[in-house]
Amino acid sequence: MEWVFVWYVGGALIAGLLYVVIAFDIVPGMREERLGRPRELPGEWFEWLAAAPDADGRVHESRLVARRGAFGRTVLVIQRRARDARTDEVVAVEPEQRIRRPDSDPRTPPKR
Repeated sequence: MEWVFVWYVGGALIAGLLYVVIAFDIVPGMREERLGRPRELPGEWFEWLAAAPDADGRVHESRLVARRGAFGRTVLVIQRRARDARTDEVVAVEPEQRIRRPDSDPRTPPKR
C-alpha cells in the first residue's frame, strides 16, 4: 500500500516540474511575472575598461560579457587581462568569473 503512495507523490512531483518548465517557455511573460524582471545593463559595460598602468608597465583591463545560460537565462561573465603599456600586447589573461546581476559596475573597485 505504501508503494502506491510513493508512486503517486513521485508522479505528481514530476508532472508539476514538467508543467513549470513547459509553462515558463510557452506562456509569454510568465517567467517575468513569477521570477521578476532583471534590470537592464548599460551598453558600456560590455566594453573594455582600462586602469592606470602599474609599476610593471602593465595596464589591467576588464569587461563584462553576457552569455546564454540554462533555460535561456543570461549569465554575466567578467573577463580580465593585462596589456603591456609600451607594446599594447596582451601579456596575461585571467580565467573568466561568473557573477550575479550586480548593483554597481563590478569592474571598478568599491568606493570607501
